Amino acid sequence: MGDKQLQLVAKDARTAQLSPNGQLAAYERGGNLYVYDLAKKKEQQLTKDAQTNFYNGRFGWVYEEEFGLVQAWDWSPDSRYIAFWQTDERQIPIYQMTDFTGSHAEYSKIPLSPRGRSRARPCASASST
Repeated sequence: MGDKQLQLVAKDARTAQLSPNGQLAAYERGGNLYVYDLAKKKEQQLTKDAQTNFYNGRFGWVYEEEFGLVQAWDWSPDSRYIAFWQTDERQIPIYQMTDFTGSHAEYSKIPLSPRGRSRARPCASASST
């Protein structure tokens, strides 16, 4: 990026971060992890198993609230690996929340584990870039 122009590399990503060496950008999109080589302008998909409530590199509702984090991955210092959490919330019951603060009620569905009985199953993993 010697020309110092900005380029969009992580469209629709929830999180994105440059590698420590500045040559790659990694991001989570749709529950999967990707790496973009800035010099080659090429995207590589690292994970391919995301599903509804099954995420790679991001925390779902339960752990996002507990940890105060959305991004569930980080670079190794040499930019060769990405360590990430894989979170499975498929067994957590879905509840409908109602927001009555506006002039019309708004509804949203969220996974909500019963108090003291988290059914989310986190798993730590790593992938080479």
